[in-house]
Amino acid sequence: MKGLMRIAALLFLTGLVSCNSTKTKSTTIKKGVSKKLNVERAKNIGKVVYKLHFIIPEKKTTPLKGELEMAFDIKDASKTTALDFQQDASALHQFYINGKVFKKFTFQNGHILIPGNTLRAGRNILGLEFTPSSVAIKRTNNSFYTLFSPNRASTAFPCFDQPDIKGQFILALDVPNNWVALSNGTKLSVKKAGTEKRFTFGQTKPISTFLFSFAAGKFQTVNKSVKGHVLTMYYLKSGKKNIKKNLDEIMLLQADAITWMEQYTEISYPFQKFDFVLLPLHTSAIGHPGNIYYNTKKMLLDKKATLTEKLDRAHLIARETAHMWFGGLVTMKRLDERWLKNVFINFLADKMTNPSFPTINHKLLFLTQHYPKAYAIDRTEGTYPIQQPTENSTVAETYSQSFVNDKAAILVRNLEEIIGYKKFRKGVVAYLRQFAYSNAGWKELLVTLDKQTDKDLQRWNDAWITTGGMPIYKLTYVTEEVSIDQFDMQNKLRFWPQNIDLLYVKNRKYREHELYDNKQQYPFPIKELPDFMFINGKAHMYGYQLFDDQDRNFLLSINMFRMPALTRGAAYINLWEDMQNDNTSPEALRKIFPYYLKMEHEGPNINLLLGYYQKLFWRFSRQEDRDSIAPIMESLLWKEMKEAPTDALRHAYYKTFINTAITTKSIKRMVSLWEQKTTIKGLALSADDYTMLACELAVRKETPAGPSIPADLLQQQLKRITDANKKKEMAFILPALNNSKEVRTKFFESLKIPGNRAHEPWVLKAMHYMNHPLVANHSENFLLPSMEMLEEIQQTGSASFPEKWLQASFYGHHSQHAVAIIRKYLNKNHDLNPLLRNKILQAADPVFRASKILYSDN
Repeated sequence: MKGLMRIAALLFLTGLVSCNSTKTKSTTIKKGVSKKLNVERAKNIGKVVYKLHFIIPEKKTTPLKGELEMAFDIKDASKTTALDFQQDASALHQFYINGKVFKKFTFQNGHILIPGNTLRAGRNILGLEFTPSSVAIKRTNNSFYTLFSPNRASTAFPCFDQPDIKGQFILALDVPNNWVALSNGTKLSVKKAGTEKRFTFGQTKPISTFLFSFAAGKFQTVNKSVKGHVLTMYYLKSGKKNIKKNLDEIMLLQADAITWMEQYTEISYPFQKFDFVLLPLHTSAIGHPGNIYYNTKKMLLDKKATLTEKLDRAHLIARETAHMWFGGLVTMKRLDERWLKNVFINFLADKMTNPSFPTINHKLLFLTQHYPKAYAIDRTEGTYPIQQPTENSTVAETYSQSFVNDKAAILVRNLEEIIGYKKFRKGVVAYLRQFAYSNAGWKELLVTLDKQTDKDLQRWNDAWITTGGMPIYKLTYVTEEVSIDQFDMQNKLRFWPQNIDLLYVKNRKYREHELYDNKQQYPFPIKELPDFMFINGKAHMYGYQLFDDQDRNFLLSINMFRMPALTRGAAYINLWEDMQNDNTSPEALRKIFPYYLKMEHEGPNINLLLGYYQKLFWRFSRQEDRDSIAPIMESLLWKEMKEAPTDALRHAYYKTFINTAITTKSIKRMVSLWEQKTTIKGLALSADDYTMLACELAVRKETPAGPSIPADLLQQQLKRITDANKKKEMAFILPALNNSKEVRTKFFESLKIPGNRAHEPWVLKAMHYMNHPLVANHSENFLLPSMEMLEEIQQTGSASFPEKWLQASFYGHHSQHAVAIIRKYLNKNHDLNPLLRNKILQAADPVFRASKILYSDN
């Protein structure tokens, strides 16, 4: 940093610096990074090196300070060059190029525009002093960390903020004397200077700006060499008591993951060092090369951790380790292909972790984790292809990454089966080697894989990756032949080639045939009319089979449990889709669900059914339907909760019980549990569980059982909470649980101020209760303003917040009036961002379907 500081001093002494921004009359460059700008810069700019210096004060309210010396090559310097800096011009204090003061600059829509011929062809050095924004920087009293994904590095420092202009980073951090710092690069030195310490990190390998990261805080460190890998873990002192009992397992899992990836890819770990830090993240983990962030709670498990929680931790470690190769070593060209990185790391994480947990039915777990969530978006009017052309980085965050990841995980698994494991892996290894430390996307991978197979991968790609929606299948038996017909749910005459598993049953004898269905109509010989036909017997097919009455009745009977658990899981999911399409009735499912839950013994299937039941109860039932089924199901859930074979299942039954209980008997049981007068053997309720229980009771105060609920329940629960942050969260959501409509309305109005939505998980929890089915009549008043706030929420919130905001806003609704409000808004606002429109259509799909199913005959 000495060179940069000398320049700064020179500029100060000579008084030549001007930080005024010149503005042109018309906008010449848009906010964000447009596709055109992305392509032009990628061709013109290269060999970027960022030399950064940040001063991080201990007091979190004190602004940061930043300095940058940036070197890069440019081919054509005759045109204006845009440097991204998502700040106001006032945040830029000093600016020089190639040793000369740049007195004036054009600052436009988050870009510093450098006029043509100001730079020179070849190597250039640019220097700046600036004030970083806090948008991508998370600060607490004892820690600090950056979150630059997907395109927020330029909120913290000027850069070329696009994935395919990789840079090498050199970093210096000035932090409080009792803090420790880490980054992507290797730590070179630590020097004290008064009340501060300066950490200096060496030059990284080439990485994209969104993968650059640094963190600092009152961290403890553990350094270990495990199976030839040197690993360093950082953690806050508050987690120290749980470190000892988790440390060895975490280190072993981490080392094994690195070894596995090296063997699979035939490429050694591609970065200089391997550090990871445990933080109170809003997500499970974030994988930066050489500096992984893990969620503390996900990593530090207690003694009673379930097998599923242990699997989740192992999978988390495996996933972020795979990220070092997929996303780190080879990075997508543009943000619209983030899905490719996410899918591959999950795909490989499954391969890594599954063999270590042989008692878990991994195929069933994959089915129940991915298919329902993918179908929930793909069946809607707002669905879209996995591969979406992104015209500007500002909209990249608007896509639902969870949907894309879930669907793509299924498709990549199916693609491996089509090509074959060995050939698929060979193609993947070739891809990584060819584009190491560079950028490549799905197109390049498809070309590499296409060399390994004689299957028409382009046709497969056109159907599955560049097309949204899913196929509908109808099976028809006519004279010793079953016709498998495929239809387009959206009537666009599309066709999806894929492997299908035809299962048919006759006189309790089961037959299965695997087919590669690449025809619109596929004939298959069967001598006799089967009792049941299903084309997803092995749970690999993606799509929905339209059941006839015979097939539907077969599944709504004891015959369901003559099939393997995996087939049952696929059948449960298909029955749910059948109900969504108004074929199987909600009443039929309400009648069979108690029987399903009594008979089902596989954990993933039980969790699937419990999730479906909660939606069936609240969304797809009228009040009289709930009153009819509640006594039966509440009694069953209470019984199964007490007799569940594992703690995880016991907790799953418990949560379903408290989420759906409406009878006086069950609400009194909930009160007794909250008062700790009743305990369930094996059911250990945490402080968070008691808070959730109190909230669920609070929304039931207007039910007939309301008098049995303590009047000061919420105030008592607030006093119980000892964790300061949890206490603040509870205090925040109290107005959303208030019996007064005026109080709830005032609270909603307060959420229109962006600063009041800073704690997004708190806001979502409050909105969930504000829109609970038991208060849905009043909360319909919030539907219109919730949608009107969406554009501003997309600009100020995190990437996933708009989607979750809508889901919470629409949660308890299914009335025809609610449908009318949503439709009227969409019809009136034709100029709404298409991606935000899609989000509304996705979140509103259950509202539309439930209303149609329940009230269309009225």
